[in-house]
Amino acid sequence: GEVNADVKVVPGRDGSLRAELVNLTGKAQSGALKTGQGESLPFAIPPNQSLSLSLKSGKTAAFGTMYKFSDDLSLSLKNGARLDKRWLMDYFFVPRISGNPDWNRIPAIPLSNRFCAKGVSFRGEGDLKGVFRAAWSENAFHLRVEVEDDKLQSDPQRFQLAGFDRDLYYFDGCLEVYFDCGANGIGSRISGYDDDDYRYDFAPGNPRMESGPGLVHRRVAAHMQLAGGLDMPTAEEASKKVRCQFIRTKNGYCYEIEFPQRYLEPFQLKSGSQAGFCLFLHDKDSLADKTGGKGLTITSERGKPADRSPHLWPRMILK
Repeated sequence: GEVNADVKVVPGRDGSLRAELVNLTGKAQSGALKTGQGESLPFAIPPNQSLSLSLKSGKTAAFGTMYKFSDDLSLSLKNGARLDKRWLMDYFFVPRISGNPDWNRIPAIPLSNRFCAKGVSFRGEGDLKGVFRAAWSENAFHLRVEVEDDKLQSDPQRFQLAGFDRDLYYFDGCLEVYFDCGANGIGSRISGYDDDDYRYDFAPGNPRMESGPGLVHRRVAAHMQLAGGLDMPTAEEASKKVRCQFIRTKNGYCYEIEFPQRYLEPFQLKSGSQAGFCLFLHDKDSLADKTGGKGLTITSERGKPADRSPHLWPRMILK
């Protein structure tokens, strides 16, 4: 019969992992959840309710580490129905701060996943390297991305084109930042973005790629009914109120970005909140490159880009 239940894996603030089972019917359901390691966990769920089963106790929840979890889960009900689900999830923890972040005290996480469009390749290990640091306060989510780039390609003519500030991904060094406010992309039956997802694009703010305020464009937004209704900020307001500073360095550049709470609704900046989060950093070695180019990301599958793929975005947990 049809399986009228669902299962997902959720990390806790203490580093624990639990399986959350949901009964989608008005009748009690029982059965067993089997893991790929051969463990069988019996359950009984009341009508229209959920149940948590412990998969791992809380031991490790360090900052600056990207944790990985993958398993084959099998949900078997006593009526004979069965749901098999592959769960692939990366996750990390974000520290709370007061005031402005002291980035030297916040551990970095590498942008360790490389993506290349067809016909494009990286030119050795020194072509592009990057790390990111994240923190949160009561009023804002803070992000710093530090990059070593052996060749930063300016494109002054593009700054003269109409609408250049909306298509920032054409620029070398463009940074895409993604939020899945409901933390529901992994395991979702919906392909692509849903109503609680954001994509923000950032780029250098001047044709010479000098240090200064960066460009901001909110390319994808959550549904207005989830983000303040008629009071939801417009893309134009977000481009002015989401703070971005582009800084040239000896070996490359970095971004320092601040997202006020208002521009991440319905995600809530409070201890224990979770959201999908991802980055994609563009690298173009020539203005002739009109493809998707190449770049660094933190998607959970090797060689996969972040755009339209919330199921590949790591989950962040605010400590």
